[in-house]
Amino acid sequence: MAVGERGSAYLWLMGVLVVLGLIMGRAIEVASTQADRQRERTLLQVGDAYRRAIASYAALPGSDGSLPRSVEDLLQDPRASEPVRHLRRAYADPVSGQPMQLIRREDEGIVGVHSPSDRPPLMRRGFALRYKEFEKAERIADWQFLFQPSGQAKN
Repeated sequence: MAVGERGSAYLWLMGVLVVLGLIMGRAIEVASTQADRQRERTLLQVGDAYRRAIASYAALPGSDGSLPRSVEDLLQDPRASEPVRHLRRAYADPVSGQPMQLIRREDEGIVGVHSPSDRPPLMRRGFALRYKEFEKAERIADWQFLFQPSGQAKN
């Protein structure tokens, strides 16, 4: 192989490596975006599980309709003689990995949860009617999963 041929083969190989690097970078970006979208879908499920658990707690037969004071109240309802679990476990925020942030109503208890994540959401439409206002959210922390008493319930 002549000297000029080795140089052009080297340049060709470098070009191929640059193209492969660009392709791999794009593939990683797409995979990361897909993972973020999945975490947002999981957040919708987790947040709704908390909302339903709070509703279940408030609707416990024989109770006064009070709200839970802590997540532990949702895990093991202290008002019931038999064990009642309104929530299977204390779920972490799937987006940030941190605990879900509790939304409290003054001196009444927990009315909802939200993610602590300040990043903008990827999902902008296609929400259930109950969460239609999420379309306007500037950050994921604005997605608030709130229990609405029966007279104020949204679908």
